[in-house]
Amino acid sequence: MDRKFNLLSLLCCIILAAGCAKGVDEELYALDARLVALEERCSSMNADINALHAIVGSYDRYDFVTDVSPVYDADGSIRAYRISFSNSGTVTVSSGRNAGTPVIGVEKDVDGQYYWTVTHEDGTVGPIYINNTSQKVSASAIRPAIRIEDGNWMISYDGGVEWSYLGKATGTAGVSFVDHLDVSDSVVCFHFIDGSTVNVPTLSTFEKYRSAAELINENTKSLQQLIDLLYRKLYVTDLRSISDGYKPIGCRMYFSNGINIAFYDAQSTVLPQIGAAMDASVPGDDNYYWTISFPDRGKAEWLECGGEKVRMNVAASAAPQIGLQRSAEDNLYYWTVSYDGGSTWEWLLDGAAKVRASALPAENPVTCISATSSLFYTLTVNGMQITVPRCQDLGVDIPTEVSMHACDTCSLQYFISNSDENTALLPIVADEGFNAWIERYNYTRGRLVITSPETFTSGSSTVSLLVSDGKGVINTIVINVKYKEDSL
Repeated sequence: MDRKFNLLSLLCCIILAAGCAKGVDEELYALDARLVALEERCSSMNADINALHAIVGSYDRYDFVTDVSPVYDADGSIRAYRISFSNSGTVTVSSGRNAGTPVIGVEKDVDGQYYWTVTHEDGTVGPIYINNTSQKVSASAIRPAIRIEDGNWMISYDGGVEWSYLGKATGTAGVSFVDHLDVSDSVVCFHFIDGSTVNVPTLSTFEKYRSAAELINENTKSLQQLIDLLYRKLYVTDLRSISDGYKPIGCRMYFSNGINIAFYDAQSTVLPQIGAAMDASVPGDDNYYWTISFPDRGKAEWLECGGEKVRMNVAASAAPQIGLQRSAEDNLYYWTVSYDGGSTWEWLLDGAAKVRASALPAENPVTCISATSSLFYTLTVNGMQITVPRCQDLGVDIPTEVSMHACDTCSLQYFISNSDENTALLPIVADEGFNAWIERYNYTRGRLVITSPETFTSGSSTVSLLVSDGKGVINTIVINVKYKEDSL
């Protein structure tokens, strides 16, 4: 009986020992799985830190997104994004919920700069300080590294030379610092778990903005030069298309003094346009002033500096210039303007608001040139229409009023500037009985002879003098002939 009892006891012990061994194996397996998960989480966190450093670092340098590619899980959900930067290479940022704590993130301080933060297991969020000092860690200047040591999260700010305790590696659920991304043609918006956002412009859009600003500045310089040429009474001798090899992108105007200026067509942008116009509300003011027009308004406004219209000063060559600058507030680009040849810049304001660079299609072309007659081109530059002579002004100098009796003869001396052997003159009388003819001395000088009939005893008549340059251009001068009353 005792022997049977001892055998039964031994069997029970063996069974219990086997059960304990199995439990230990299961615990060891679970511990090993947790450590593997933490190691994977550690690697993922370092990748996320590298990505966040690149994202926030774009604030302090001209860095742009060139490509965004989602990384999918087996179930088809997006677990990460692969972001390519123009200067920082390619990084991968996790999206959504991951395993492991703590969570490393960033937070914008009152100085406008981003600093690293940590979310601990208990949910508290606070800045990361260098070696427990009061110095916060800049997210754009320093890229931390994370590792697990003796069951603890450790962090390094110097590439792994020194490590500081960050928290217990418990392996409980945490979240990545990026919740999701909004991707558009012009900007990638990173939404963080704390509700904050960071905008990073795309490279293609920035290049489009910069190209548009360069072209509009070229048009503005050409407009200033055009006004100067008009003041000097010059005219267009030739007009040629500018092509990029595939399609026309503008035109080049050649003037009688040998100068040529170029105007470029509109780009796909709602960039405000710089033009020039006279102020019709000020009698006798023949000066041109710079204007600005916003595509959504359809009319030009005076470009003001200090509350005053900015006068076009041809001699100073200080045409306003449009620029592009990133705002530290949201990392988006806004238009700027310079009045001193690019030495200083200020925000281009629409009222009190900065004008954001946009890539929406423009409704109308910046530049349009059409031949309205044999005498002129109509040139539309930045919404402003200008009439440009397309031939040399003959400049006929002759009296336009004369008094005569009945059966009288009158001779009017004339001078034609810029005339040659092709210049022709033709007088046309308006009323029967009048006669008129030309007696030429040379190409530029002569006289117009007018005779009146015996019936011309009151009233008035006209003689129209047509002057042709022989190339299709005709100037018409109307001479008023009044009956001359005898004085008593």
